[in-house]
Amino acid sequence: MIRIGYIPADERFPHFAGGAGDQRVQSVLSTPAIDRGQVVGSLNVYSRQRDAFDDRARDTTLVMAAEVAHAVVRSVTLSTARTTPDLCRNSTTRQRSSRVLKAC
Repeated sequence: MIRIGYIPADERFPHFAGGAGDQRVQSVLSTPAIDRGQVVGSLNVYSRQRDAFDDRARDTTLVMAAEVAHAVVRSVTLSTARTTPDLCRNSTTRQRSSRVLKAC
């Protein structure tokens, strides 16, 4: 997790600071969206207020990032499930068994 209370004073991400300043962003809270130990995305929260994110905001963002990860993984699973019938229709019986087992 990365928490920046005041972007102009933070030297870790100079390439980001310029663009954030253009949007008047002062604070950032960024956390990875992790599912089963794998990063599948990130949740980035921005504020135009200085030091906008306290420990409570951090805890809330961690919960939200877990939900984001679940949604991302589920969308990939759903997409795979939707393509499986197409694989079955366009395959021979032997190929179907192999592909369906791999998809599951």
